[in-house]
Parts: sequence; C-alpha cells; structure tokens
Amino acid sequence: MDISIRTASDIDLAAIKKLDKECFPAGSIDFEPAAHGEIERGISAKSVWVAETIEGIVGFLQLELELGIRWELLAIGVTEDYRSKGVGTRLMNRLIEEIAKAKDFPGISAVTSPTNTPMQDMLKRYSFLEAEFLLDYYGPKKDRIRFDLDR
Repeated sequence: MDISIRTASDIDLAAIKKLDKECFPAGSIDFEPAAHGEIERGISAKSVWVAETIEGIVGFLQLELELGIRWELLAIGVTEDYRSKGVGTRLMNRLIEEIAKAKDFPGISAVTSPTNTPMQDMLKRYSFLEAEFLLDYYGPKKDRIRFDLDR
C-alpha cells in the first residue's frame, strides 16, 4: 500500500474535519473532537500532517506549540478502513523525524483517555512516558493521562 505523508494545506481542511469527526465523535467520554478553529490554526502553522493514499486522506496528526514552551500532540486519527495498516506508525515516524531535526526541541506531551490502550501503547513504543493522571480533564468523568517525551 502506497501511503505518503505530507504537510496539510487549506485544500485538505474538509477531509481532515471529516476524519476528526469520525475518529473523535462528539459526546464521547473517551475521545475529544478538535475545538472550533483548532484544525485551521494547525494548518496555518504547518503543524498538521496528512497520510494520503490513492483514495485520499486516510489519516492525520496535529501538533500545537503550547505557550512557546512545549509541543502537544493534539490528535492522531486514522479512518477505520486503514487502522492497523501502518498509517499511524507512518505519521508517528514523521513526528520523530521532525523532532530529530529540531535544534531546540522543547519536549512533547500527549493526552489520552485511560481506556485508549492502542494510543497508550503507541506512545510507549515511541518512548513517551506516563507523566500524570488528569482527573476530569475535559469535564466530569473525562479523565486523561498525560504522556511526555523529552530528549
């Protein structure tokens, strides 16, 4: 399967929003969709990458620089038909490549649900360490775990 990873552009916005809706359904305790304007800001900052096949965009990864101090992995989503086919791995590999190029890497954090074991396992494979349990992070009963990666 031929998958390319590239920086997202404005023409990808609708496809990324659709994928965000699929991967992070509104009202879920375990998944939080992008906040209003978040994807647009990420595309403008060139901090969103897409995984693309001949069928179109099948995955995305979004980062955000928090207070100019630390990167946050906001989202990594893969359409259902392409899960367990290496798309998430390709996106994470791109992230690690970019980190390796950074001269002043400030560290990166990711927040995920305590029940999202596939995401937790992926983060651990890339040397992220469990750092903190965040009670009611996104509201009542929406607990999260923060993972950190530092050099």
